[in-house]
Amino acid sequence: MDKKQNPKVSTKAICLAILLVLAISTSTLAQSPSASVGGSCTKIGSLSGTVATPLVCQKVGNRFKWVLAPGGNCAKAGALAGTVTKPWVCQKVSGKLKWVVINTSTATITTTTLLAPTTTVAPTTTTIVQQVCTSGGVCSVGDTGPGGGIVFYDAGAVQSWGRYLEAAPNDLGTYMWNDAVNAAQAYISGGLTDWRLPTKDELSLLYNNRGVVGSFDISSNSFYWSSIEYSSNHAWGQSFYRGKLNFGGKNTLFSVRPVRAF
Repeated sequence: MDKKQNPKVSTKAICLAILLVLAISTSTLAQSPSASVGGSCTKIGSLSGTVATPLVCQKVGNRFKWVLAPGGNCAKAGALAGTVTKPWVCQKVSGKLKWVVINTSTATITTTTLLAPTTTVAPTTTTIVQQVCTSGGVCSVGDTGPGGGIVFYDAGAVQSWGRYLEAAPNDLGTYMWNDAVNAAQAYISGGLTDWRLPTKDELSLLYNNRGVVGSFDISSNSFYWSSIEYSSNHAWGQSFYRGKLNFGGKNTLFSVRPVRAF
């Protein structure tokens, strides 16, 4: 009986077989020729891209866009990608770089640039959370003071009267001067009762930081009372329309914004 010899298997055929097995066993995401970061897509949540750069279809503004998927591989730690609702950062997880959702409890990302993993980090805009400072602590202009007002002046060091000035967040209304003094002194906020009308100088400081404190009457005929008298029948006030200091009759109706020092 004649023995049949097995045909020789070529090296090329063996290589093709190995590549086929690897292709079957390697986890890859569906490919889409038109899919790229920032490109449009039609079905939210659908995946595309590659294992190295996975993409997910998400709503960005009013349109669906391809964005880098969280948990996928990335190549540059710290590079941001995503949207305002899902900002991600490339971090090392169990020895590998992965896209993970960042913690936004203290900052809100208002502008996010979609990046490929190797792109230079683009600047992002953050919303600063307003801090609450207490007596004895370090405060900054714009912080909420211990009385619930807005800090509008920092002397830089402790003075005989304190270091900071805070203003009530809203006007009490319009009063004649004597009533204005009483209304400011009767104001209670944060459990504190040491509120008062600002001095003439404090009123000017308050005007200079009116944009930080906010909610002022800036109409052309509006003035705010200070606690300083000009004469027995007049007291100093300041226009928050032009910033001019002037005196007015004590029977005139001016606005009242209490302040306190701490």
